[in-house]
Amino acid sequence: YLAGLGWALLTGAALLSVSRRLPFLSTGLAFFLLLGLGPLTWNQVHVWHDSEKLWSHAVAIDPGAPVGQYSRGWALAQQGKLTEAMAHYQTALRLNPDYAEAHNAVGALLADQGKLAEASEHYQTALRLKPDHAEAHGNVGSALARQGKLAEAVEHYQTALRFKPDYADVHYNWGNALTREGKLAEAIEHYRQALQIKPDHAVAHYNWGNALIRQDKPAEASEHYRQALLFKPGYAIAHINWGVALAQQGQVAEAIDHYRQALQLEPDSADAHANWGLALIQQGKLAEAFEHLQQALRINPDHAAAQSNLLNALRGLDRRR
Repeated sequence: YLAGLGWALLTGAALLSVSRRLPFLSTGLAFFLLLGLGPLTWNQVHVWHDSEKLWSHAVAIDPGAPVGQYSRGWALAQQGKLTEAMAHYQTALRLNPDYAEAHNAVGALLADQGKLAEASEHYQTALRLKPDHAEAHGNVGSALARQGKLAEAVEHYQTALRFKPDYADVHYNWGNALTREGKLAEAIEHYRQALQIKPDHAVAHYNWGNALIRQDKPAEASEHYRQALLFKPGYAIAHINWGVALAQQGQVAEAIDHYRQALQLEPDSADAHANWGLALIQQGKLAEAFEHLQQALRINPDHAAAQSNLLNALRGLDRRR
């Protein structure tokens, strides 16, 4: 579309020149140009409506363009259409086997499926083709961290940040890796850095809250759960963990309100029912607790906390009889 910019400027200059000499003629020409170009503009507005439509249009016009195939895959991935996205990434690689971004994107989808070995092959190919590919370094780091290879992961995280210092997700993933190792203070520092770069990173707030819960700091954790929900209002698990933090502070009624909101968002959340049941036990409402704990076990029969709390509720009911 930028290719037409020069012609548009020339046409505009010509109209300006004519308008100074023959104003009535320039008005007529402008009217006919608008009449002719208006429908074309209207059609392009539909094409440019969103990234998926734009790249779908581009692929339809030129299916042999690797950039178009990759970009349509990326747009589909943003919509959660991962199978379709993978097909377009793979097409991009058939058209251009040396397309580093496409290798990285395929690796990311494979990692999401738990196929870490296959994912790592694509990341390494991306880095062979483009050694300064920050995203690929970050993704290799995360794959290594998930395999328990934290020292190797850190090398790639550091390299990613050297090439892209404002890479919030690398700090976030580094924090997650440290959390898995039980290094909570270091993890929190990386969540802090991620949020300095990207203050609306809801999941970084959520995981920071979880780390604070493990440090027995429920009041501080509550603030991070609040921030997570501010930036991601439909975040059911943040409601659940905020409820847990409130219950630890003795605010049981407020905790129950968050479990209720979590179930409005995710009616099949065993964790929400299990924690609601525990809160009701704390309030001495054993019959109601029994119902929520049973519901948690209907959803997830292996839910250990629900099993344990259900036994406690049953013992309490027996004692009352």
